Amino acid sequence: MQRGRCGSAIPLWHARTRMRLRPFAALLAMTISLGTMPTAGLRADDTEPYRFGPGDRLRITILDDPAISGEFTVQQSGGILLPSVGRIQVVGREFDDLQQDVMARLRESGLIEPQMSIEVAEYRPIYVVGDVNAPGSYPFQMGMTVLQALAVAGGFRTLDNETLSDRLELLQAQDVVETIDTDRLAALARRARLLAERDGAEGIQFPPEIVDRQEEAQIAGMMDSERRLFETGRSAIAGEIAILENQKRKLHDEIANLEAQLEAIARRDQLIETELRDVEYLFGKGLTAKTRVLELQRLQTDVVRDRLDVAASVTRAQQDISKVDLSIVNLRNERLNRILGDLDATQKEISQLEVRRRTAKEILTLRQAMSTQPAVRLVVSGEGFVITRDRGSGPEDMAATDRSYVLPGDVVRVSRFDLSSTARVDEPAAGIAGIEPMAPVAIGQ
Repeated sequence: MQRGRCGSAIPLWHARTRMRLRPFAALLAMTISLGTMPTAGLRADDTEPYRFGPGDRLRITILDDPAISGEFTVQQSGGILLPSVGRIQVVGREFDDLQQDVMARLRESGLIEPQMSIEVAEYRPIYVVGDVNAPGSYPFQMGMTVLQALAVAGGFRTLDNETLSDRLELLQAQDVVETIDTDRLAALARRARLLAERDGAEGIQFPPEIVDRQEEAQIAGMMDSERRLFETGRSAIAGEIAILENQKRKLHDEIANLEAQLEAIARRDQLIETELRDVEYLFGKGLTAKTRVLELQRLQTDVVRDRLDVAASVTRAQQDISKVDLSIVNLRNERLNRILGDLDATQKEISQLEVRRRTAKEILTLRQAMSTQPAVRLVVSGEGFVITRDRGSGPEDMAATDRSYVLPGDVVRVSRFDLSSTARVDEPAAGIAGIEPMAPVAIGQ
């Protein structure tokens, strides 16, 4: 007795009834061979039809024509070559579909009611990669779980002292590259700000290597910081100049008032001069006293003194305006000199960082070439499993546990460490078999 897909008992039919049930016998043989397989889902009772793939070895038995029978390995091209029948596409097909196709092709070749069976003589292997001691391909066994796949691959990988030392040296080299590159980008952003301040621009024109990466948090922070410094500097100098310009306006107003006083003094002097001529004439005729003449002469002297005092005040106000103008010029010159000094120092810093950057990258590249490990940080993070399976429409990643079932052709990815890149160099680092490092933090070229 054998059991079919639903688990019910199915008798082995006698040869006398085989002719009547030939198509069903073939279907039964295929169903018994594999039926449905557990998936990589978290539930062990999930099932899905099995699909053939490259590497599967099929045993096809044709009772009517033993010469056609045999074992056939599914090629990478996706098919098998059946004698007297021709090439049959197999990859991605289920048992039922393949059986119907083979039966139809046998009828086309001349067999009226072909009796046949198809079974898997050997399943294609599974692949275990990642943080295991022996990554590679392994024979598939019916009912195989992720835990069993991990066992046949030698269990979780451990790191020896030499590997840890290599990783430490590599990490140190990465940190140097990252630090230098960060300092360089900060210096480039600072230079862009200083150039904008020097030229009196309305905004900062950052270089393309910064603009192209402005979506990154670190780069965005640099740009925002420089913009704030730029606006703060502009506001500070504008505020100081505004104060001085206000002083100039007040001095001009004062000069205008003084000039008005001078005009009033001139009119008063003219009146006194006219009156003095009249009084002197009357004094000459003996019609007025000498004291009246002397009084007008004293008033005339006072007017002259007042005119000189006001004129001196105008001169002092004009001198103060000149001092304010000079203060504005000095303020701008001092700021420009500071900017030029900072710009020169920043340019020298960039040049030094370029030299250090090239040297650090060369050292990092050598470390990567000498190490079998990628340029990544490594932290024990816990066990994780992912099964990559081709369902016919391309590879698909599925989260799994150690109890999840695997199918032939599955790639079981085992991770025990977090791999996070901290630097990018011109040449990629050699990766651990089966594990792709996380997306690197771009540092620039």
